[in-house]
Amino acid sequence: MTLVDLQKEEITVFSQVLKWIHWADANGLFTFLAMLLLAIYRLIRPLIKEKIKTEQNHEKLQALALADQLAATIIPELVVLSELTGDQRKKEAIKFVNRKLKVLGLSLTDETIAAKVEKAYSVYKNEQKGKQTSRVKESSMINKRH
Repeated sequence: MTLVDLQKEEITVFSQVLKWIHWADANGLFTFLAMLLLAIYRLIRPLIKEKIKTEQNHEKLQALALADQLAATIIPELVVLSELTGDQRKKEAIKFVNRKLKVLGLSLTDETIAAKVEKAYSVYKNEQKGKQTSRVKESSMINKRH
């Protein structure tokens, strides 16, 4: 096959493509396809937005649950540090939770983390009171028996 034959073949293919484009344009195929694509886009866009929002909400819920667990983990360790004031303990707990969340690619506001730390401290304090109350009851029951 010579160069001239290749050029003729390319021109033939090109002219066939142009004929098909003119035919499609004359019969409204392009308009139909454009409208079809627009309709599909308008139908799918809200679904995609909802899916993204659901994923973001799921990620936020995971971050909140993990923040609860991390705060509950660090509070008992910080409570025993007598060299820190209450505010310093709280700041350290917030830093700890924030650091761990960032390592996992999650984030929460400092206010949210502070609320989680305060909640964990309240739960810890109530658990400690409950343990002390049960110890007092146990010792009084033992004393009554003897």
